[in-house]
Amino acid sequence: MKKVLLATTILGMTAGFAAADIAFKGTATAGFGSVAGAAFDSYTSFKLGVAATAESDAGISFGASFSATSGTTFDFDGADSSFDATESGAFGEPTVFVSGDFGKVAFSVDNFDNYYDDANTDLTDSDGAEGAHDVEYTLSISDFSVGVRADIDSGGTSATLGYSAGAIALGANFDDSDAWDVSVEGTFDAITAGLTVDSDEVATLSLDYAANGVAFGLEVDNEDAYTLSAGYEANGLSIEASTDEESVWEVTAGYDLGNGLAVEAGMHESESAFLGATMSF
Repeated sequence: MKKVLLATTILGMTAGFAAADIAFKGTATAGFGSVAGAAFDSYTSFKLGVAATAESDAGISFGASFSATSGTTFDFDGADSSFDATESGAFGEPTVFVSGDFGKVAFSVDNFDNYYDDANTDLTDSDGAEGAHDVEYTLSISDFSVGVRADIDSGGTSATLGYSAGAIALGANFDDSDAWDVSVEGTFDAITAGLTVDSDEVATLSLDYAANGVAFGLEVDNEDAYTLSAGYEANGLSIEASTDEESVWEVTAGYDLGNGLAVEAGMHESESAFLGATMSF
């Protein structure tokens, strides 16, 4: 009888709370890597992400997320490849948001890298830190989008604007250090063409083709820099190769074994290389 009364009391106390969704996601890596020709070493890592979302009686969505990481990852980035060790059981800073017809407001004491992916990632705030903002506001209305980021303690701000109409997309990014870029991109069947001009007077033209598992890419700017890339993907196998104006090349390959398990490998002109596995849970 006491158990029934206790259960009834708990249900009554929680009836006013919003129904929440709590999702867990795990990723792991393991393998062997070498930086610029140095001896190979092993790496293993595990990351557990937790995200909770709910909706208020007024129709406002809200949520929070964080992750805990343990181990060492291998960051394959050519001559700048590195083993990145994380303190065992380290918790990442949480991100908290509210959203509705008014847009979305997100808070993070860390930066927003890998949280909101736009062209602002190469712009800096007033302190010169890339993407170092702790509050973000975004809004989409029909074909228009706007985003504003701010670093509350330093006062650094940046913004992004976007507009899309059919196959054409326009974009602009700027911040309070007078860094900016504007871009136009068009997609026509298997071909995507883009042009970007920035505050350093660098104009970059890109052409990409992708169809039937085959991809080719060209990116060239007015400073005589260019990158050529080619790739192939079919039946779980993917291969990609690239080179630039200095004949620096890179080749990566992967094979998807299904259900979250894949093997991957890469080599770079600097003799950085790796062979490993990725797992998603």
